[in-house]
Amino acid sequence: MYQPTNGGKHRVFEVHFFNQSVRDMVAQNKSHGLMEDRWGELQIQKVNAGSADEALAQIVRRYPPDQGFVVKTVLEEPDALA
Repeated sequence: MYQPTNGGKHRVFEVHFFNQSVRDMVAQNKSHGLMEDRWGELQIQKVNAGSADEALAQIVRRYPPDQGFVVKTVLEEPDALA
C-alpha cells in the first residue's frame, strides 16, 4: 500500500489497527483458526492517500470490519521530504 511519493497530491498516513476476534481468542489463551495471534496486537500500515478518510477507506477495504478488524488511529506523517 505504501509507495514513496514523488511530489504528487498524496500524503503518507500511518494507520493503526488490530483484529478484535483474534484479540478476544488470545485473551482466552486460544488461537484463531485462520489468523496468527499477532493480528490481535496493534498493526501499523503506511498508506499513500489524499486524505485521512481516503487512507481509512483503503485499510477498511483490505481489512474489513466484518472480519473483526478495528482501526484505532489514522495519523498523517510529517513531510518526509522536508
